[in-house]
Amino acid sequence: MEYQNLYYTDNHEHAAFLLASNQIIESFYWSKGSAVFVFENEVECERIIKGILKGNIKLTPQSLLEALKTVNGIINFNFFN
Repeated sequence: MEYQNLYYTDNHEHAAFLLASNQIIESFYWSKGSAVFVFENEVECERIIKGILKGNIKLTPQSLLEALKTVNGIINFNFFN
């Protein structure tokens, strides 16, 4: 499936929320010292973030913890390599 728009975020918590919600990381890059995550499907990502912030979408603590570990791992791997 091809998505026309991508979702960009330098908010690591948002990246973890999206990853825990089964969204796909398209790429990752550094911009002015900040780690930027790029996800497929901008519309779905925005829907998920709004839903989480409003309390309409719930994630299990385990899935969020695993996603945070993955996000931190990506940042640390790319920072030190």
